[in-house]
Amino acid sequence: MLEVKDLWVTYKSRSGIGVSAVRGVDFDIPDNSFLGLVGESGCGKSTLGFGIAGLLDPKRNDVSGKVILDGQDLYTLSKEQLRTLRWEKLSVVLQGGMNAFNPVLKIKQQFIDVMRAHSNQSTSSMVDRIAELLSAVQLDPRIMDSYPHELSGGMKQRTAIALSLVLHPRLVILDEPTTALDVVVQRSIINMLSELQRLQKFSVLFISHDLGLVLEVANRVMVMYSGQIVEDKPASVIMDDAQHPYTKALLGCYVNPHAENVSLKGIPGTPPDLRGGVQGCPFAPRCSFVMDVCFTKTPQLVKCENGLVACHLYRQDEVTVE
Repeated sequence: MLEVKDLWVTYKSRSGIGVSAVRGVDFDIPDNSFLGLVGESGCGKSTLGFGIAGLLDPKRNDVSGKVILDGQDLYTLSKEQLRTLRWEKLSVVLQGGMNAFNPVLKIKQQFIDVMRAHSNQSTSSMVDRIAELLSAVQLDPRIMDSYPHELSGGMKQRTAIALSLVLHPRLVILDEPTTALDVVVQRSIINMLSELQRLQKFSVLFISHDLGLVLEVANRVMVMYSGQIVEDKPASVIMDDAQHPYTKALLGCYVNPHAENVSLKGIPGTPPDLRGGVQGCPFAPRCSFVMDVCFTKTPQLVKCENGLVACHLYRQDEVTVE
């Protein structure tokens, strides 16, 4: 359904030294799938989501590669063609999206504005659709007559998710949709979102820094570091079969709530400065398995038993290292 091929995003700067926040990313998202994208803050996750949706300003960013949705390369479309495609095939819920509502318009009007811009539905059918979606996200449909400030943070986030589904998109990109919420509300929204995806069969790209959260809802997990995908595996196996040292380090920071013994480990060091590029493996300075080749040659994604991994410890002709 979605193919991303050799995607690069470089932020321009006045000094002339660009920052490549996304570097040669390749992946695909099939129909009716829930893909989690996880990594530390600053690793390029949100930039990747914005790049897919065509939300990056070309005056401030250099973008190259291909983003193919249903066989159509989005980077070959005009602004008007992209505007038509958004909401209908692709929608986005941004980090802090619950604060993106117009404060002087009622919720109903904000839904209607989207539907009028992309469809010719009657007012009554639009109101019925709004009520249907609000019920689907476990809200009373009567809140459509409320202003955003009259809703709690969790209610606004549920409403933002409902708005993203108003025109039956094929793909929904969720960028840290529960970051600003307490854990109880977060749990409720994640369960609701998982059930919605199962019933309505749209695909999800769920962006988060919380590996535990991603493991609970996604059926596949991609791990991103310094603008690159370093591991891509089914969520059902990645906890027991993580191969990239960075993925293993992330798992060391995650507490399995069902485990009898709890042991937490930090990740030493910090992500590299991407100004001017990175030579070799960007995780090398923080890696306990580092080799000489890691500082000179960038590892490429290669097939492993259960997915893909980009690490010099694993080559097509070698077996994994414990």
